[in-house]
Amino acid sequence: MPEIKNGFVNAKHVEHIAAVVADNMPYLVKSRSGLSQDQLKGKKFGTTYNLYISPLATVRKGVCAEPETLKEVETPVHTENQHMAFELGVWDKDWNIGDFDSEIAVPNGQSLAANIQKDIVDSTVFTAAQAVVGTPSFATLSDASAALDEISVAGNLVSFMKPTIQGKIAASGLATFVTAQTQADLYGKNYLGEYAGASQVELKELPEIVTPTSDGMAATITATADDSGDYFEPITEISGAGIVKGLAYTVEALDSNGDSLGNVKIVDRAGLATDQDWVVIAQTKAKGGKAKIPQLRIAVQKEDADGNLYVPKGESNPNAWVAGGVSSFRLTPILEASTKYSIGQVRTENAVVFDSYKFQDLPGSENSVKTVGGVTVKMSKWGDNNCLNELVRIDAPYAAALPIARDAVVVYYKKA
Repeated sequence: MPEIKNGFVNAKHVEHIAAVVADNMPYLVKSRSGLSQDQLKGKKFGTTYNLYISPLATVRKGVCAEPETLKEVETPVHTENQHMAFELGVWDKDWNIGDFDSEIAVPNGQSLAANIQKDIVDSTVFTAAQAVVGTPSFATLSDASAALDEISVAGNLVSFMKPTIQGKIAASGLATFVTAQTQADLYGKNYLGEYAGASQVELKELPEIVTPTSDGMAATITATADDSGDYFEPITEISGAGIVKGLAYTVEALDSNGDSLGNVKIVDRAGLATDQDWVVIAQTKAKGGKAKIPQLRIAVQKEDADGNLYVPKGESNPNAWVAGGVSSFRLTPILEASTKYSIGQVRTENAVVFDSYKFQDLPGSENSVKTVGGVTVKMSKWGDNNCLNELVRIDAPYAAALPIARDAVVVYYKKA
């Protein structure tokens, strides 16, 4: 259908709304495309869409090759549509709306942006492989950035925190933050400055959690070794009746006698073993006694002919490692029971995948679609002749994910 140029629903109006939405979602600054509308075909399984992460082959010394079978890692994507609908009478359309930008585009665009951003934050903020617990302080910010540096995460870092947390930190030394004009232009009024190698940005949509009692925090994890004994099958859930979204645990490896072999550690993006603990974080509240977690793929550390330790990769594409002799695993909470925490996040700027889509036009409707800053907004209109009303609907369908948990750290700011 040709683009509508006149009337309430027109290209200029829709473009203004899309621009307001795009300008009010700092969480998605520098996000990358992972599942375009064309790529959606063939990626749906029931009601779930998936991204596929390319695996790494094992790097070996010498000239003799040992080919491996490689398998892509399947990662679920969160899909949603945010919309609003309203009715315009003949008086509103012709006389009552004097300034479209101030009366329609800005307030509705800001509302749409806030709801989209909150939904994406809720679906991705607990996708991480590390966690830092502390008070609102510069030390906590430094620890969170350092956690990513320890596993050689590539790319610019951004740190998100609630305005009250940012205010407390800034009050103790605002001059400590250094302004980078490029980042200030990107994040606008939400930007505080640079510290510990990360852009510090306030984000009001971040959640808070209240941990349950000690009994309610109890959780277990089950891992099944594959036939080779070099890997464990991917782990995607933990068990515990009282688990709430956001609870975090270290994973301790035990031998057949129940003695500790140390915690499960992270394998970095280059496939190298690190000394950073993998932290299991519940992405959902327990349902039926189980809660979802970011996929954990554990490999058993091996020793080559020269006595050098390494992490095998191959088909498993592991993101964590453990010492040999492991028989089972034990979870230990890193948060205090019956305590409130404000959630922050430190990650690479492009860790989040975001794509915006266009729905098909409905018969008998007039439509206009515009994409600004990666955000697609569609405005549709149809008439009610009985009362001379126009029904207007604004839609913004999208998909979002944080596909690689190692690219992010969850920060738990303890509240008094």
